[in-house]
Amino acid sequence: MRTGFALLGAVVLTGCVFVEETGGEGGGGVGGGTGGTVNDPCNGVPTTGVCLDDTTIQACFELGGHGEAPEVIETTCQPGEQCAIGVNGAACELIGDCRPGESMCQDSSTLLTCDNAAWVPTPCGTDQCLSQPGQGAQCLSNAGSTGIHLRGNLQYEYLLPNSGLTDFDSTPQAEGAVDFFVTVYDNSTGDMIGMGLTSPGGGGANPGDWDIELSVPVNENCFLYFWPMLFDNNGQPRMAIAKSDSDDALHQASEEYWYWGFETCAEGTGDCGIEDLGSQTIAIADHSGVAHIYQWIDYGIFRYEGLYPGIQALSTVIFWQDGTEWNCGNCFVPPIGGGANVTYDTQNSLTDHYDTSMCISGSQDSPTMWAKSVINHEFGHWVMASYTKSPGEGGVHYVNAPSRPGLAYSEGWATFVGQSQISKSPSDNDSIYFTKKNGTTFWVDIGAINYSGGALEGPDPNGPIDQEINENYVSAMFWSFWASTNAKTPQGLGEAPVADTMRSQRLLGTQNRGYHTVDFIDYLDAMKCGGFATQAQIDAVTSDVGYPWDNNELCP
Repeated sequence: MRTGFALLGAVVLTGCVFVEETGGEGGGGVGGGTGGTVNDPCNGVPTTGVCLDDTTIQACFELGGHGEAPEVIETTCQPGEQCAIGVNGAACELIGDCRPGESMCQDSSTLLTCDNAAWVPTPCGTDQCLSQPGQGAQCLSNAGSTGIHLRGNLQYEYLLPNSGLTDFDSTPQAEGAVDFFVTVYDNSTGDMIGMGLTSPGGGGANPGDWDIELSVPVNENCFLYFWPMLFDNNGQPRMAIAKSDSDDALHQASEEYWYWGFETCAEGTGDCGIEDLGSQTIAIADHSGVAHIYQWIDYGIFRYEGLYPGIQALSTVIFWQDGTEWNCGNCFVPPIGGGANVTYDTQNSLTDHYDTSMCISGSQDSPTMWAKSVINHEFGHWVMASYTKSPGEGGVHYVNAPSRPGLAYSEGWATFVGQSQISKSPSDNDSIYFTKKNGTTFWVDIGAINYSGGALEGPDPNGPIDQEINENYVSAMFWSFWASTNAKTPQGLGEAPVADTMRSQRLLGTQNRGYHTVDFIDYLDAMKCGGFATQAQIDAVTSDVGYPWDNNELCP
């Protein structure tokens, strides 16, 4: 968002490869079988995509969840982009350094604006260059502080599973809303007179506290808006929640971002002279599920930014709408889909571009906005796409059935990321994945390796290393490496060794063993090659679940 929030919309994104959450009920599947045999329903077009020409991605599309057959789809890159092949397949990449309309500060006295895909410097003179979320960078007057402040505390309501794990408890919980973008607009003039962020807490502040300086005093026409949007240091969007207008994941469109508005004057009194507005609450009835989604994705982005410092992660937009149940269930759209666009100024055709997107269902039968396991599972797919090598396998997968090795690896990692994210620490963890889908609740305990329907089907310890495997067994092995308690064979390695393996030369390189694409065998090779775990630790985790690890690692 670079010029304000007056007009908000979206551009259709088609041609996406999706990955459904654990527990998909769809029938069929693509490929599989032991020995690495892979069926080819798309006649040679890979799920990772190819560049059909300079601006067109062609890929084998697997929706999953509803039994649709795979199909070949094509995606056209945006103007100023070209198709390129990277670690995770085809993607649309910028030809130059920037997109039209972007701006940032080169330093405190120089503004950079994008012209013909290149940064053009402009001296600010006596002004100062400032990057502002929602407006990019500008040369602004050094007039000094106005001393006019407005402050408050933003809370949001959310639901938790009930004690019996039979449904979500109807009694709302509430907590401070962190990292929300705050704006104050004078709606009579259209001017934004202040902006800031809600606090994560600490340093005397509570989570959800906000305190912003205004350029002018408020009046009865001024309103306060909270936006679930995260920006980078140059004021460009990194992540946001947008409204969906379809349940078809192949037609991702949005007419506006989600936001909530409040009066700036004391409600019902007309008193505009107050500075502390007290508490603002986004209630269940006000679609606080959007805030719940945003809070978890925001937390995850900063968590993995800390684990992988200095790496440019993919931007993402999450599509959600009250009553919408996506035909993919809940899914992540990687860069092979060409990226997503949200038009914030239709009159001037100005858009925010995101590298990836997620679709989260919000129907009465599938209220996934409360399912923190699912939200963070889809985030786990984003982590794999942003920081490491993806197998590029999507499609149907069941809670209690084996899947193709690449698909099981991707889904198993995503569930592990989700459960580790909702845990306080490896020693104080939550191993139970809980959700409600199509009116039915179910849970999977990756610590005990069972689920609400009973025992889970395990691997064949005497079978080949490229055999199909239940994704929850993959999650359980990740979990055992990470956790120090509440796991099948806890090794207590914690965050860094498990995450660092994903960035190792062995895993990011071209070496592959067993199955035709990267899978858990390659992860274990990388773990042992890089010294992230000992042979004894790997043997303990794999032998205890019957996974046929053979200690014949392939190292760089």
